[in-house]
Amino acid sequence: MALPSRTAVQLAGARVSMEVLRSAVQVRPRAGKSAAQRQQRIHDSENERPFADDLGKLPEDAEVLFHPTPSPAPPGSRASSPPVPGSGTPPRP
Repeated sequence: MALPSRTAVQLAGARVSMEVLRSAVQVRPRAGKSAAQRQQRIHDSENERPFADDLGKLPEDAEVLFHPTPSPAPPGSRASSPPVPGSGTPPRP
């Protein structure tokens, strides 16, 4: 990975760390506040903001590090088992 990409990854990690700290302050219980007020404060925080906003613009080779890589289900797991007849919802006409 090129030096500019490495630097971008470090800066993105620092931005994400700062957001985690900011979130921790938001969700911390406060003296004199009820659980309902705390829950509302958590809800009102920037939950709708996507993770990509925290990362910022990244070079392509650096951006791949922050995206999940799909992997096949292990043999024998429910995801790889064939459906059991009669267990699903019937098809719509």
